Amino acid sequence: PVIRAQNVRPLRADFSNLKYIDLKTSKALPRSALDRPALLVTFIGAGIGDVCVFNESIRWHLAPNVAKLEPFGDVNIKFINLFLSSPAG
Repeated sequence: PVIRAQNVRPLRADFSNLKYIDLKTSKALPRSALDRPALLVTFIGAGIGDVCVFNESIRWHLAPNVAKLEPFGDVNIKFINLFLSSPAG
């Protein structure tokens, strides 16, 4: 599955209307792979700045209009999601 900007909604991911790529293409695109918990942020298109948590167990990919933030250490990504979605964030 591929996450596009329309799938990133404020505070949640919307997995309706997904697009898919084949396994060969997936293996050729390691930088766009989602294979661990991350925050997703839209930066082009409708909903610029929407942030949600991604936490799926299978490998997904990002479309070019979505960025991933992969935390390291003991970070609460749900809290960061709330902060970035707030007026202060």
